[in-house]
Amino acid sequence: MKTRAQKHQIVSNFTDIQSSDFAIIIEYKGINVKTFESLRRKIHQIQCHCQVMKNTLLKLAINNTDYVEFSPMLKGQNAIIHGKEIFTVLKLLAEMKIKVIAVILEKHMLNNTQINDFSKIGSVNGLYHKMQSCLLSSIHKITSIIKHNIIGGTNE
Repeated sequence: MKTRAQKHQIVSNFTDIQSSDFAIIIEYKGINVKTFESLRRKIHQIQCHCQVMKNTLLKLAINNTDYVEFSPMLKGQNAIIHGKEIFTVLKLLAEMKIKVIAVILEKHMLNNTQINDFSKIGSVNGLYHKMQSCLLSSIHKITSIIKHNIIGGTNE
């Protein structure tokens, strides 16, 4: 059992969440140790953090942060993931079929539809690629219309 001083140290060491763009609460109940360690390794590889701590300590750690909205959701066996690369983390969680309890991205709580949509993007580069494809498609349509109108036809 941890002493009060050890618990205080755990809470005060949890300051790196303040520099994170997002935080995700996951439920790890029912996940075997091998799978959870694999998740932690993959998250660490993308420079994000996955931490398990008692809900009471986590509530103390997130008090007076942008993530205080998580407090009422902290029930059961939870872990918190935080960092900068949300798309990759959400895709990984979806692939591993790990239950996401809540997500805060840049001070905004995401709903289930947004979480699902973000998990399909996969990475920031994936988002850029999708945006580029949409823009190129629009540009192609516009140039086709302009060419058609210059040649003298009408566009229907």
